[in-house]
Amino acid sequence: MTSTRVLFAAAFVMLFWQLMCPPVIGVANNGDFSRTYGIFHLTMPIPDEVRFSDTHYQFDPQLNYFGGFYSSEIALVPPALALNAIFSKDGTFDVRFTGFIHGVLFLTALCLFLPLLRDLPVFQRWLTGGLAVFFFGDVMYVAYLNSFYTDVAAYVFLLLTVVLALRAIRWGKRLDWILFTVASLFLVTSKAQHAALGLWIAGFVWLIARKQARWMAAVIALVSVGWLAESTPAAYSARGCFSTIFFHLLPHSPNQDKTLADLGLDQSYRPYIGMVSFSPGSPMDDSRFVAEFRKRITYGSLAVFLLTHPRDTYVAVRSSLDDAGRQRPPLGNFDPSAGLAPGAQSQAFAFWSNFKRMLFNRRGSRYLTYFFCVMATMALLLFVQRRSLPAGGMAGGFILIGMAATELAVSSLADAMEIARHHLLFYAHFDMLLILGVWLLGRLVSYSTK
Repeated sequence: MTSTRVLFAAAFVMLFWQLMCPPVIGVANNGDFSRTYGIFHLTMPIPDEVRFSDTHYQFDPQLNYFGGFYSSEIALVPPALALNAIFSKDGTFDVRFTGFIHGVLFLTALCLFLPLLRDLPVFQRWLTGGLAVFFFGDVMYVAYLNSFYTDVAAYVFLLLTVVLALRAIRWGKRLDWILFTVASLFLVTSKAQHAALGLWIAGFVWLIARKQARWMAAVIALVSVGWLAESTPAAYSARGCFSTIFFHLLPHSPNQDKTLADLGLDQSYRPYIGMVSFSPGSPMDDSRFVAEFRKRITYGSLAVFLLTHPRDTYVAVRSSLDDAGRQRPPLGNFDPSAGLAPGAQSQAFAFWSNFKRMLFNRRGSRYLTYFFCVMATMALLLFVQRRSLPAGGMAGGFILIGMAATELAVSSLADAMEIARHHLLFYAHFDMLLILGVWLLGRLVSYSTK
């Protein structure tokens, strides 16, 4: 169909223009890239890694780093290396081959999504598909594809998981279910912070799949729990807890002494208020302090505190969304060879992210209110149309809402550092809910006019 070809071509051009054509864009390294490429002997210039998104990386056989972080993003590096080995002329690694692998996965998700729109009225088909291309073709998402962040695997496999779930609901084909399971496993194994999404996905499979296929739910749930517990170094969770407590909770507490006591901490922890775990003077590099802190605080005990202190939880989420409202992390998008200022960010295809930034930057309360309104509207539309939706459609919609709320909680409350980058999957869920809302409203209007 014309709409399918045009929308796919538009997405292809948006990706190719941003990822492949000079000046190439990416997202600068905050220090995390080595978690992904370290075992492949790759390295990059350290002094400018935050200010510039380097296009070329060096191979150094003497460097081999593994920091104890496991991610499905690591599995995407070898195909990029293989392509680079074929086309590289100077022996360096060109990050555009990573962008190519990520871009193929993104375009695959779009290619699988567009056929779902074929039965819609022409205007609704163009509107729904056009919004998907417009939202996810924005630089706030595309720039990440030319990077090694583990969140990138989470993002592209989230898109594939949701699209394949829609296809499974719509047509129930065995191949869609198999590919859905594979994509969801790559999603939950991308990063410990996103592993909790697997529990929602497992619930979806249990509710929607045939009885003989429910083993997939058990597999996804077990992998999610295991990844959440074992995919990072033992002390990594302590850093996240420290940052959340001392940067997001205590600075906004009206009674810091009581908050410390409720958390199980004494007055000796007062000097750390306002710090994140990597702040100058942070005690998190002291193994003895970390060992003692881990005895007092875990993500489980922090979750209990947040559930029993709703005021503190609200303030922490609002504070996090103040920063998340910027939509894009303060990391450079360009290689030094582009001749642009350090930290310069691309404004090509940035209308959607700039619009959201105008609405939400430093306005956490507004952001949270809008999100709750979107969730409530989606829930109402799903309930009203429950009898006309495909079997499993309402359950799938509510599970997507639950996944979005989970990502908000994890992004805002499990870590207080690099907030805009850590909210990437929350942004994607938010935009998916908007597209779902447009589709549901279109259905409602179509049925009311018949």
